[in-house]
Amino acid sequence: MQFIKNTALLSAASSFIFVASTYADFPSFDDLVVGDTFAVSDLFHSDGVAVKLVPFQQSNGDWTDTGIATVSTAWMAHGYENELNTNNITAHYDFYGSIGAQAEVKFLFGEYGGNAGNINVSVNNDFRNVFRFIDLDGQTIGGCLFTVLSGGLGNDNGEVSITGKIRTLNIGGQELAVDVNYCSEAFEDLPLNAEYYLGDSFVTDTVPVQTYQFYFSDWSTALDGFIQVTDWNSACGEEQELWTNNINAVFLFDAVSPIENFRYQFGEFGGNINIGINGVFRNVENYLDIDGDVIGGVTFNVISGGAGNDCGSVECDGIINKFVIGGQEHTFDCLQWDWADPDIPGDINGDGVVNVEDLLLIIGAWGTNDPDADVNGDGVVNVEDLLAVIANWS
Repeated sequence: MQFIKNTALLSAASSFIFVASTYADFPSFDDLVVGDTFAVSDLFHSDGVAVKLVPFQQSNGDWTDTGIATVSTAWMAHGYENELNTNNITAHYDFYGSIGAQAEVKFLFGEYGGNAGNINVSVNNDFRNVFRFIDLDGQTIGGCLFTVLSGGLGNDNGEVSITGKIRTLNIGGQELAVDVNYCSEAFEDLPLNAEYYLGDSFVTDTVPVQTYQFYFSDWSTALDGFIQVTDWNSACGEEQELWTNNINAVFLFDAVSPIENFRYQFGEFGGNINIGINGVFRNVENYLDIDGDVIGGVTFNVISGGAGNDCGSVECDGIINKFVIGGQEHTFDCLQWDWADPDIPGDINGDGVVNVEDLLLIIGAWGTNDPDADVNGDGVVNVEDLLAVIANWS
């Protein structure tokens, strides 16, 4: 997966600060219908990748062809939107026959088959039957290096990377889910293990961040907390993340420009959580407590996780000027957003400047109720709108 970072300040108002292209080498399943089920010999395509369901080998060596695969939003793999759950069945990913052999394949997983569960993995027809993903960590399979980036100890979730010339890949389990990782690059410009205490401030990818006191569930305050830059993967993201220990981080987006379409991943593993948007503050035990709430004019949606002691993801719908986030044992990563279009009175054509082109548009719409040219919103384009353009001339 290639990450594209654009730190230009605002010459292009709608560009991302953190942008992640989706993996082209592993399907997201988001183009499938939730609830669809597949049996052995069924074939489907997702993101251009051909996927065929094949029999599963149990831990005792017996084969079964009665399992099913289901498109689900159970988020066992702690991804985003749809995932594929395999129950005593294996999915065969034919990269070579669909999108071409891949140099690297990464996928998220959730393995919950218990002590009796096992996993089938095959790379380029080199087959393995193991109890846990970690049993394959560091092995060369089908001429490719199999690396467990996180998790894999059984009854957990994590991420796998396979590098080499990957023509085909088989993944199956008894209670196994897989998904693509949409994590966007974040906090990589901060020193690993750096700590920030109450009163400190820092800048990450042009956005100023201030520390702020944390409120416990009884509304008493913590004054000795700190933020630490870690690589623990507690938010089920990638590389560096921010761990908040009894402290809040305040992202001052409006110091650069307001944002919209804000999304991030989190890990909550103890205590309560503080969330604030545009001056409206919430103090809750778990993320799900505010799922669907409108906070500071922004709809706060928990996409996955959020029940406590888990990873998950959040998506916010609306314009955000300031965002407060913190917890007692809380980590976040994979921040992604769009710059909100700047609202400049008199900028009729939306190019970020008020000039003769906007003046000509006012004249062209004179006497009408054209909403684009009606700068003051009084229902008619007239001299008042003309004066507004002149007053904001760039």
